[in-house]
Parts: sequence; structure tokens; C-alpha cells
Amino acid sequence: MNTRKLGMVSVALILMATNSLASAGESERDHVMSEADEALGIDCMPAKGFVKLLGKLSTLKADKTDSVSMVPEMKFVINDGGAMPSRVFFRRESFQLPFTLNDQGVVTDFIIIKDMHKDGEMCLQDKTRIGTPEDSDGLELHIDMELSFHNISGVHSLAELKDGLDDGRAHIKKIVPAMMRFMIPKFTHLGVSTEKGKPRLIRAYNNDGEVPGLNISVIENMQMIEYAQLKSLGADSLHITGGPYTLGPTPNPKDMKE
Repeated sequence: MNTRKLGMVSVALILMATNSLASAGESERDHVMSEADEALGIDCMPAKGFVKLLGKLSTLKADKTDSVSMVPEMKFVINDGGAMPSRVFFRRESFQLPFTLNDQGVVTDFIIIKDMHKDGEMCLQDKTRIGTPEDSDGLELHIDMELSFHNISGVHSLAELKDGLDDGRAHIKKIVPAMMRFMIPKFTHLGVSTEKGKPRLIRAYNNDGEVPGLNISVIENMQMIEYAQLKSLGADSLHITGGPYTLGPTPNPKDMKE
């Protein structure tokens, strides 16, 4: 199971958090595959790191999760034209719990790993790649962390946006090692992303109607709005139209480039 190549974090910023999640599986990866597993095309990694890391998020206080939440995503990417694994599952001794793998390679219920026993394993079964070298890139495992607002109605009050910016940093601090927390930048912007990268119409409003002058920058198909500018324009809400979207708190684009 190649976990060395990680996908971009959905909000394009929390590389430390994503790498911590990947390391959770990699740090204890040195294990010997049994002959029985090898014959069945089963490959596993210890679940302890995943369970511990994701479990930390569940300890956040309710007032830190009322506007935003962080959701991990596990996704398999095919590079050799082959098939997806036939199954993905958690295993501890004789107990097995299957995960749901959709047609796009996403393990849609990966979040439940946080409730599993730390002594278990995260496994996949793929008979089509039996005998493939471990460092092969034919099947890659990507792990992303998406920090986003719950509200997707298209209308966001400034109070909600400010709360999400403040609480978003608390999520990152929960899963980043203590010695690295000083490196976490302050969240000052809001990022709007879509599944296919198609931009949305983003406007600022107050009681008098639309507020002109809103600047929107774009980084890797993500539209960025500065919270401080919304306040300086006298806006009291942000409106997003044109289709489904994900809105997340992000640092200053300059910090993201660095």
C-alpha cells in the first residue's frame, strides 16, 4: 500500500496536519505480511496512529465545532490502469469491519476509524496486484484533511465567518505536534472551492444591498476573500451563488505560497 504520495489538503494549507495523519500509518508500517494475507492480496498497516490522531478531534469543545469541522478523507488513486481494491476494512484479531469504497476510490466512511481499537489494522484486499513491489506507484493512497464550514446555504454572516476563522486554528492545533504549533499561521481568509474548479459568484452584502469593491484572488482554483476587507467595506454577509461549493478558513495566501 503506497502511502508516500499524499493528496493536497482540501483547503490547501494544512500540510503539517496531513503529514501527521500520513505518518500515523507510516510510522508503524514495518511489519511482516503473513503468507495467508499475501496469498489473498491483503495488505495492512497499524491503525493506532489514525485512531489516536482522529480521536483528538472528537475532544474539541462544542463551541469550537459549531461553525466548522475537519473531516479526513482516504482516497485510492489508480495509476496503472488496474482495478480498485476489492475491499477496505478494519481488522483486529477475528473482528473485521468493512469500509465503503465508492467508484471514485474514496473511502466515504473513513472517519469511523477514530472509534476503532488502537491495536487493530487498516487493511485492503487487492488480488490483482499480488506480487507487485511495495514501492510501486500503481495504487496510491491519498489522505486529505478538509476543514470547512457546515453552512452551505450560500449566505454567511460575518459573525459566522469570524467564528469559523478562530475555531479553524483550534482544529489544526489539536492534531499538530505541540512543538510545531508555533508554525500554524493565523486564519485571515476564506477559501471557496468546487469539485471541478468552476468559480462561483461571490458578493458582499449589507442592509442597503450589494457592497461593491470586494477583491477576490484565486490560488489553485480556490477563490480567496479576506475577512478584514469584508469588515472594512461595511458588509455584514457574504453571498455565494452558482452551484455547490465548499467554504473553508485559510491563512493569508502569502503564507500559503511560502
